[in-house]
Amino acid sequence: AGSITLYETTGASRQIARPVTLPYGLVFDARGALYASHAAPSRTGGFVSHVAPDGTLTAIVSDLKLPRGLAFDAAGNLWIADYGNGRIVRRSPDGTVTPVVTGLAGPSGIAFNSLGELLVVEETAGAERERQGDRDRRSRRSKPHHRFPIGPEFLRVWPLEPALSRPRARGW
Repeated sequence: AGSITLYETTGASRQIARPVTLPYGLVFDARGALYASHAAPSRTGGFVSHVAPDGTLTAIVSDLKLPRGLAFDAAGNLWIADYGNGRIVRRSPDGTVTPVVTGLAGPSGIAFNSLGELLVVEETAGAERERQGDRDRRSRRSKPHHRFPIGPEFLRVWPLEPALSRPRARGW
């Protein structure tokens, strides 16, 4: 089991939450509330939980498979990289959970740029995607597998309006 620990600039530290099974991502909302993504005790599923000041974890999103990165958009929606299911899901402020991007190759890190576009880091090397109607298809080329992928081929930028249609490269 892991933990969530606060490290101060003085070097002092204190645990905020323990035990947490395979914690991956942390994010604060606009009001300063802390959220964490973590695996279920069985390590086959996962949750996103609100972390109370006393360290209590309250699951707010379940039915995930090894969730990783977390990000809030300007409207207060929580975005989750659902690594094991190859998708990005959105939890609205009213609690509605909606898959938004599917067919990804191991999404792990996510962030919004200043234009409100969602940047997604995919961990599986050499994955390419073609969008055909409502179905995503992945294919693999024989490229070297990089253990720690860095570069534009592993970063997708998804314009969120008017609709998610294809990944594209863009400077941010």
